[in-house]
Amino acid sequence: MSGSSSASRRRAGGGQFRLMRVATLGVLLLSLCASRVFATPIAAAEPAPVPVAYAEPEAFAAPAEFELVPRAYSAVKVALAALVSGGLNAVIEPADGQATFDSLKSRWSDWMNPGVATIVQAATEQDVVRTIQWANANNRTFFVQNTGHGWANFTSVKNAILIKVNTFKTISIDTTLNRATVGAGVEMGELIKALFAVQRQTTLGTCDCPGVIGALLGGGHGRLQGMYGLLLDQLVSARIILHDGSIIEASDSQNPDLFWGLRGAGHNFGVVMSVVLKVYPVEVGGFHYNAVTYYEDWQLESIFTLMNSITLPDRASAYVLFFSDAAGKSYIAIDFTYAGRVEDGQTLLKYHFDVGLPQRTLRQEKVIPWSDLNKEGMLGIAQNWCIRGWRKNTHSTGMISYNIPDVRTVWNGYRTLIQQNPAAFQSMYIWETYPMQGMRNRDWTTTAYSNRDIMHIVVAFLIYESPSLDAAMTAYGENAFRNVLNSHNGYNGKPRVYVNYGHGGAERKAEFYGWDSWRQQKLMNLKLQYDPKGRFNGYHPIPTAIPGFTNN
Repeated sequence: MSGSSSASRRRAGGGQFRLMRVATLGVLLLSLCASRVFATPIAAAEPAPVPVAYAEPEAFAAPAEFELVPRAYSAVKVALAALVSGGLNAVIEPADGQATFDSLKSRWSDWMNPGVATIVQAATEQDVVRTIQWANANNRTFFVQNTGHGWANFTSVKNAILIKVNTFKTISIDTTLNRATVGAGVEMGELIKALFAVQRQTTLGTCDCPGVIGALLGGGHGRLQGMYGLLLDQLVSARIILHDGSIIEASDSQNPDLFWGLRGAGHNFGVVMSVVLKVYPVEVGGFHYNAVTYYEDWQLESIFTLMNSITLPDRASAYVLFFSDAAGKSYIAIDFTYAGRVEDGQTLLKYHFDVGLPQRTLRQEKVIPWSDLNKEGMLGIAQNWCIRGWRKNTHSTGMISYNIPDVRTVWNGYRTLIQQNPAAFQSMYIWETYPMQGMRNRDWTTTAYSNRDIMHIVVAFLIYESPSLDAAMTAYGENAFRNVLNSHNGYNGKPRVYVNYGHGGAERKAEFYGWDSWRQQKLMNLKLQYDPKGRFNGYHPIPTAIPGFTNN
């Protein structure tokens, strides 16, 4: 959910967006030839609802023009081109073609993006080093991006040089040592498929498009965390370019203080160019049992009472989903996944959910290889997260347990939001519950990640097209979602937010990095040591004074 590869932006004539038609889940399930499908309709055989995918803008094709007189390049482009391996072709500015420039700097969300003046498409480590050093010498802001999947407010970054590292696609897997070396440009889905090909797995995210390293630096929750811990718990070593262009290694034995900080606050200290991760042999062939069950509005209290009461085994995860269709009708569903045998997954589903929720509208079951789980699980919602464009004004908070009246308030508010803003019908809420065993069964002081006591992660994706809705949607996310849930979140006035899901608005830095004074002091000292001039302050920066952790 902490920080995708460049995708073409397509715009239909006149700048209008068109929505893709999405097959109903029933048809989709039948079409998945790699999956075994079990359909157990409980009521009338009405097709199962699915979230409607938002459309990716169509590419604007400018008419080709013959350049009679070679244009003069900017001084910045000429200077950087002399330093990087790709020369003029690797330094892109709007004058090189607005469509190309916009495509290269595009992000998953168009909401509150960084201000970019020049793009450097890095091909080597030295391209990154020299660009950083030139920016420092010329007092220019720089900003590093792989997939552009972070959804925080980046408007503090202005007139920046964007350093793209998305071409660093190295994946090297040692099945004897059970280690994987991963480059800065590798996406979740790319690593999952590479690992599955050699029958290995590790904790990775539930969407294929975010960068592996970006997610790791903030935590890295995932379905397998009950077995292995967070993605950051798999980190063996990292190679980092610091603020001055110097390159160092960090591990338990090399720069261990920085190694501590990288795992939970790593975006504050440098550009991580590669990492070595722990990986593990797959079990049961790497197949997962997945079931999506639909419920009615009147069952909401029972659903969240049950979610408060269950302790998921280390191989299971469950999400409650709020989503809507184009007609404005809203739905509640539970997505349950088990990493193991079908029979065991069905038994757990029956024991944990069906006893407490015997009535349901529809259930769809299937078996999915780990390599396809992100694409086929959770209603296919994660595939929507790979589509760029639109404004995704996203808010999140962590919970120890759900206050049932507060959840009812949030659900009623969600339905009202969709009814009053039909153009935002693709907005959805996800209530994530992961197994906790692997994440908690370790010394919490050994990494910068502080929020290992979050039982449930709740995230609201407010998805719409018009910038005119920004202020209203931000206010709604803070007041009708976060503030309602935080009023009874179990943390006694000290909320927790998974930093990779941070909005960058009203949260306090302690919500990301912890409320313990020793932890705040250690992070502050590391920031002053490894980024003394605040060159990596674009994404949830660590404060330079203790009060900065608790002030808005």
